[in-house]
Amino acid sequence: MVVRTIDTEAESYWRSWGFVPLRDNPSILIHLIQDASLWLAEGRPRA
Repeated sequence: MVVRTIDTEAESYWRSWGFVPLRDNPSILIHLIQDASLWLAEGRPRA
């Protein structure tokens, strides 16, 4: 999964879900798709 953040608040939000920034562009964050079902089941971000 990929998200493009619009500000530091958005970046913090997505990082709380375990997304990590790309090395070349920190406003783009990525995460493995396998974790999506776990997030939906838990209903909250994982630290």
